[in-house]
Amino acid sequence: MNYLPTVPSEAHSTPDIFLKYPPPLPTQAATHTPLLLLRINRAWTGIALSSPSLWANVHNASYLISPGQNVEGLEAWLAPARSCALSISIHGSMTMPHYSDIVACIHKRREQLQVLELYVRWRNDLEIFFKGEESFSSLKSLTIGNRGFDSLRLSIDEVTQVLRRAPSLEECTLDYISCRAPRIRSRALCPPSSKLLQSRSISPLMARTDGR
Repeated sequence: MNYLPTVPSEAHSTPDIFLKYPPPLPTQAATHTPLLLLRINRAWTGIALSSPSLWANVHNASYLISPGQNVEGLEAWLAPARSCALSISIHGSMTMPHYSDIVACIHKRREQLQVLELYVRWRNDLEIFFKGEESFSSLKSLTIGNRGFDSLRLSIDEVTQVLRRAPSLEECTLDYISCRAPRIRSRALCPPSSKLLQSRSISPLMARTDGR
């Protein structure tokens, strides 16, 4: 059903306005757009649910799921996104009980995932997230950040294993991560199909670190 004729014409572009002017610190709290649109009336609910791009970005997926709850909040958020390319960030340790549900939910939609930010606390958090052999074939941008008190140290092998899982990756940023990389040519580290390291050595890539 098309709900647009039931609301003033000047409001038809509202979803685009929210996309162009997001809050400075976006969250997925119940009081924020697009969830706020669902509370107005049936017409606005129809507009929000028929605008997949409104639901394609998840800033800190843990806001949508609390300890002791299931992952229905995150799944309900992503459902209106339909087949849109997704941008998702996760903050915290993957060892927390409810984070396993978050990881499983994201893995189910990995073919849609184009932007991923992982702000972890421990080295094994990456291993937990990238468990199994699934390929994140649509992933274009990856940020690995540290939310601990000290700079997180990763070995070149740990970073390489992550890069191998994303053959279409175009950008990888390490945020407050320590990683000393030898000057090894990219073809020794990534499959030939990888676009990220085809023509550059691993050392300049690892030099792209923020917050240090």
